[in-house]
Amino acid sequence: MSTSSSANQLRPPPVPAGSATGPDEASPWTSLPADLVRLVGWRVLAGDLLDYVRFRAVCTHWRFSTVCPRGRGIVDPRFHPGRWTVLPEGHGLDSDDKGKRRLFSLSTGVSVCPRLPNDYRILDSVDGILLLQRRQRQHDQGSIRLFNPFTSDIVELPPLGSVVSDSKLHLSSHEISTHVVPGGVVTSLTVSSDGAAAVMIWLVELSRVIFATTKDKQWSQSTQRFFWTRRPVSFQGKLYILSYDQPSHAHQVLQMGPPMHEHGTTSGLGSPFLPPSQLIATCPTMKISDGIGLAECDSEILVIAYKDSTHTHMVVYRVTDLIVGKVIPVTNIGGKSVFFDTETSMQTANNGVIPTITSDTIVLRRHHERCHPWQYHLDSGTWSPTTHPMSHCGLICHIYDCCGCTLRAHAGWTVRGSMTKGSKQL
Repeated sequence: MSTSSSANQLRPPPVPAGSATGPDEASPWTSLPADLVRLVGWRVLAGDLLDYVRFRAVCTHWRFSTVCPRGRGIVDPRFHPGRWTVLPEGHGLDSDDKGKRRLFSLSTGVSVCPRLPNDYRILDSVDGILLLQRRQRQHDQGSIRLFNPFTSDIVELPPLGSVVSDSKLHLSSHEISTHVVPGGVVTSLTVSSDGAAAVMIWLVELSRVIFATTKDKQWSQSTQRFFWTRRPVSFQGKLYILSYDQPSHAHQVLQMGPPMHEHGTTSGLGSPFLPPSQLIATCPTMKISDGIGLAECDSEILVIAYKDSTHTHMVVYRVTDLIVGKVIPVTNIGGKSVFFDTETSMQTANNGVIPTITSDTIVLRRHHERCHPWQYHLDSGTWSPTTHPMSHCGLICHIYDCCGCTLRAHAGWTVRGSMTKGSKQL
């Protein structure tokens, strides 16, 4: 596994031969004041949790001068590995060890294979925290838990079989259970000041929401129904939904959550409830032919849509602009790329992480190209392929589940440690 540049910069320089320190001579790195080490550690953590773990491993002094992430990996959002996502299973991207799953850094392109709890499968990933479900067993009510893959911290949620269904507007527990599957849910996560985690799960096929906190004994479900919606995006503990309003023929952006209790906090003793969704923005009717969906990029929610019925030209708006009445198309997204149609919903990645993807692009399958995805260039309004026409086993093909290989290593791709082809990191 390759080491990031920040960790390389923090590694002590090698000691020349013949000048090695004896047992009574301390390394100059251990003489740094503890408060300075702690301050640097927080700066490292702001970039990536894995770099912070490596930072603490430099020496004993640095480890004891910084806050240990273990035990805080879920209850403290600072230790959420937010720039990591789960790669789809199979097609040479999963680990040889079936107890592990491959995670991919959206910032550096590095991949790691942390071990998962036994007999659990991944339903979704939110802020790098994995939503796990126990594989079906006889008399099992569907154990649900949150898991931090870098600290191994676990918090239990109510079993899925405990969903409240006491209203004619509620779905049955069986109907909900059959739709809680990998790729079929979108999850939001909020952590209160007392460490209680509140979770919302959007059921993609049903366009309904169930919710619970780690202090609840059962799941609740919202009675609000949604029609003509796109897959939501989870952002800062809330769900953002792109919905088509038939009377006005306009695409609307709705905001939902987080779950509350009767006295107005996320961890109270009263009955939990989910406030109704709020309309926060309306897309310009004359500018959009067909809405594709929402995506988060650099702490901004983007509306991504087609401008024409032929799906030749795309348009992107910032929700913050639409809220204040600004209808200004976005022509750059800070050198990032936005990925659509992936199993784990929409993601963003830094430019350069995947060499075949250029900056400021939207990556998705075109309607007349149902297999290999293409990239739309926001600055020029043109399309280009994401891979070479003769390539069928590139990383993009694996992610979009459109590769033609079934072998573990194929066409020169290496899937252990950092994903590389030749000497270039993917």
